[in-house]
Amino acid sequence: MLLQVRNNRGPLMPRLFHVPAIATCLLTLALSACSVHTLPASAVQQERFEYITQKTVPAGQTPEQVAQQLGGKVSFWHEKTRTLLVGFSAQSAKVGISKLSGSDLEENQDAFEIPEDPVTMNGHVWGLGHVWGLGHVWGLGHVWGLGSSWSDQTYTPFPENSAVWSTLQLQRGQSIATNLGEGITVAVLDTGVDFQHPAWDSNAFTPSNTFKDFVGHDLNPQEEGTFDQPGYGHGTGVAGIMLQMAPKTKILPLRVLNAEGQGDINTVAAAIYHAVDQGARIINLSLGTNKKSSILESAIQYAEIHKALIVASAGNNNVQKLLYPSAYSENHKNVVSVGSVSNTLLKSSFSNYHQKLTLTSIGEDISTIVPEGYTAQASGTSFAAPQVSGALALALALNPGLDGEKAIKFLEDSTTNNQFLNPVFNKMLGSGVLNVGQLLQFTQTQNNN
Repeated sequence: MLLQVRNNRGPLMPRLFHVPAIATCLLTLALSACSVHTLPASAVQQERFEYITQKTVPAGQTPEQVAQQLGGKVSFWHEKTRTLLVGFSAQSAKVGISKLSGSDLEENQDAFEIPEDPVTMNGHVWGLGHVWGLGHVWGLGHVWGLGSSWSDQTYTPFPENSAVWSTLQLQRGQSIATNLGEGITVAVLDTGVDFQHPAWDSNAFTPSNTFKDFVGHDLNPQEEGTFDQPGYGHGTGVAGIMLQMAPKTKILPLRVLNAEGQGDINTVAAAIYHAVDQGARIINLSLGTNKKSSILESAIQYAEIHKALIVASAGNNNVQKLLYPSAYSENHKNVVSVGSVSNTLLKSSFSNYHQKLTLTSIGEDISTIVPEGYTAQASGTSFAAPQVSGALALALALNPGLDGEKAIKFLEDSTTNNQFLNPVFNKMLGSGVLNVGQLLQFTQTQNNN
């Protein structure tokens, strides 16, 4: 993912971009402070493991005892389910192999990555007065929840997204779901978020004691890195799109990927357990791996048992294959796999496709926020997925008793048919394109019955 900055005097050119501290401070005057979020202290960095295995700890034994018996160390311990992840170095794995079957030991490091999502910095600094939180004020007179995010057919916070949101019937959906996702927690497992961005304040997030950075092993999932690193800004951009769809949801930020956009099996699995235990109804995973993992699947099963939905990007390799975890939509009823189309509903040239894909959304040139006070245009299945997460948050908030499986059925049944526009990909683009208005109409009808 290359970030490119558009200089107003010239063409696109790759470069590092940093907003001076004084400029960022000026942008946050509407928040009455330069810092919009109090960040928790860091903890001690923990060891990374080359290999990982999962065990259930028997009653009467401790996680440390089981790990020691296998020749490894405790990587993650989930007391509720007595699930233990044991980590091994390359050397200690030789001991572990002698005590485990080969299939029990999984490669761990950098198994996950963000798809190759092109992001274009458009050079815009977030405008003075545009704020998320405290009623979700976007600008002078623009307040989410009161209908004022829309001026006629124009989406005022990001006018350049108006055509896309019109195609998805977002305005209609938000007019039905007037609580705009309030009461729903969406976990964003990604590169973290830039808490200092003036587009939001702490009201956009769950309490800070729910945060975790599974990369840095502390409680501060702040974006780290610079714009020349492919992952930097990815999580902030994903969260920014989510809140355009459902502005009163609470984001639970969990950092599982580094600034290179890479992450480990154990961190993603541990974050899913954590998200479920913190009450997330929806878990957004704009990441993927080619490796099938029993450890990851166990975490998804835990989410399924607790009725948490997994929304995952299909991948950007233009192949007839779904990356994991989106591929688990084939055999787990709580997993939604999301591909990408253009605003004309044609399959995006980069999007993966498959008979088991759930649906698509528009994943080309979506405007969102990125670190250091900037906005950007982003393309990729990574940025189609949070649109679906946001739409589901609207539905679950409108009908809190709605079963997740029923919500996914409504999601599929309400899509816009685009198969006739993509005959080469017949039955490989899911049920169609996300239609937020129709989804919320279905949900409202169910609510009234």
